[in-house]
Amino acid sequence: MIRVVLVDDEKWSLYGLMHLIPWEEFGCEIAATATTGQEALAVCRDQKPDLLITDICMPDISGLELAQALLAE
Repeated sequence: MIRVVLVDDEKWSLYGLMHLIPWEEFGCEIAATATTGQEALAVCRDQKPDLLITDICMPDISGLELAQALLAE
């Protein structure tokens, strides 16, 4: 299974991503979710997902900054 972390500061968007996509049909499981970039950084460090799907515009750190920080590690 491909482990996925979903990140979005808008809870309804996050809910939609979680429930409207048939993740198991694609061989994926949602390892964790986060609503802030900082929370996502901690979750990704802990869960070590195969795939990160993130919102770009978030109030604390952007999805691009999040991806850059994780790649640097």
